[in-house]
Amino acid sequence: MPISRFQLFMALRRNVMLAERRSPMFDSNRYAKLWELLGMGFLVIYYIYIGTTFGTLAEGDFGLLFSFFPLMFVFDMFLRISIRRVPLLLLRPYTLTPLHRRDVVDCFLCSLLIADTITWLWLALLLPYVFICFCGGLSFGGTVCLLITGLLYFAVNSQLHLMVSALGKKSVLWWLLPVVLYALPFSPMLFYGAEKGLEKLISFCIGYGCTPWALILAAVLLAVFFCINRIVYLRMASSDIAMETKDKTTGRWNFSQLTSRGIIGQFLALEIKSALRNKPIGRLYLSGIILIVIITLITAYSDIYDGTFTSNFWCLYGFIYFATVNLAQIMGPEGNYIDLLLVYRENIYQLLRAKYYFFTMVLIIPAVIMLPAVIAGKYTVLMYLAYMLTASGPVHFTLFQLAVYNCQTRPLSGSVSGKNRSTTIQTIVSLAVFFVPGFIMMSLGVLFSETVASVIMIVVGLAFTLTHNLWLRNIYKRMMARKYVLLDGFHASR
Repeated sequence: MPISRFQLFMALRRNVMLAERRSPMFDSNRYAKLWELLGMGFLVIYYIYIGTTFGTLAEGDFGLLFSFFPLMFVFDMFLRISIRRVPLLLLRPYTLTPLHRRDVVDCFLCSLLIADTITWLWLALLLPYVFICFCGGLSFGGTVCLLITGLLYFAVNSQLHLMVSALGKKSVLWWLLPVVLYALPFSPMLFYGAEKGLEKLISFCIGYGCTPWALILAAVLLAVFFCINRIVYLRMASSDIAMETKDKTTGRWNFSQLTSRGIIGQFLALEIKSALRNKPIGRLYLSGIILIVIITLITAYSDIYDGTFTSNFWCLYGFIYFATVNLAQIMGPEGNYIDLLLVYRENIYQLLRAKYYFFTMVLIIPAVIMLPAVIAGKYTVLMYLAYMLTASGPVHFTLFQLAVYNCQTRPLSGSVSGKNRSTTIQTIVSLAVFFVPGFIMMSLGVLFSETVASVIMIVVGLAFTLTHNLWLRNIYKRMMARKYVLLDGFHASR
């Protein structure tokens, strides 16, 4: 007896949840979900504040919120890329069943659309806004239309993320598509100037946001992107299942200068090749560069982030982003071939040194990007140097400690059926390095002065940086003491 689409959808959702419960990382994931819930709670509070603020500022101009949607879409896209919830459904096991692949992909896309937590979180911003607009004179029908329209546009952004995530596996250039789409609403500034162009954008959004045409356009865009994703994911599933590869060879990078400098040079070349050839890692670097550029431009040429907390947070964030998103799962990629690394003595120690040198050199990227904010006077030179050395010293020291406890293998390449999870300790350490250094810096600034606080942080950062060999060897010894525990974990999670 043939089953309906709804029955198939429910069966696949049940299978996915059962697969997660049977995973050897289920216990760790359960605690990590607690931290995700805390992060979502923080976002909800932040969204309620923003929605209430915009609702108060609207004062009859009920479509005002739509003029800020491009910036909200950027944050929404970054949030989706960071959480990396795509995809949630393993397509490969269902190819041997009588189910049609088209039906499986349809259920997969509907699952991501309906059960998308990030999209539903925006209700925390939209509900206070539309409630204040309703109290300010907006009709009930207009209020419902405004709410549904805003929610549909964020659903469209989720479909855009799905499409770019899939196509980005073929070419990184696809990630430029959201940049172009988000920049289109600001195109009047090129023709009318910054002030007049912004006025035209705001006036258009105010007059257009509460009309049925905005709702119709959102529904049409959602349908179009859904159909595109249906085609893209059908092809991606077929190529992933068939394990299709390109026969075309690409140009090779020459690392002879590194590989000729001993085992550390070879491991350093391996780190660089991994960043260049591993598409998921490459996307992390690309999204980080785009995000730091956006934050730097906003900080340098506006007064939005002129506060003490925000300036300290974003300056630190720029320097620690690349290390945090990669070193939180340190030794994960090496888990695929950890047995080979243990053949020779101190191989792991040399690998840790190479990783440290690589991520210290990566600090050059945010250092160059954030120079406009330093030139504009938003970041002082001492604070700039303090957070750079904090990243190379205490932050790297903290993140490298995870090598003693991480025992989950990370795939060397992403696929349509791949997924990654963070453990409890990874989540705690990642949150700590994001907030603790800035809190210490501000606390020292209150006790002494900003100059003295920066000097203290520079001295501490230099101390950790110059003694990296000592604490890396300590990490190596502790890893060797837990060698068989780590091996069992890496083998089980391959």
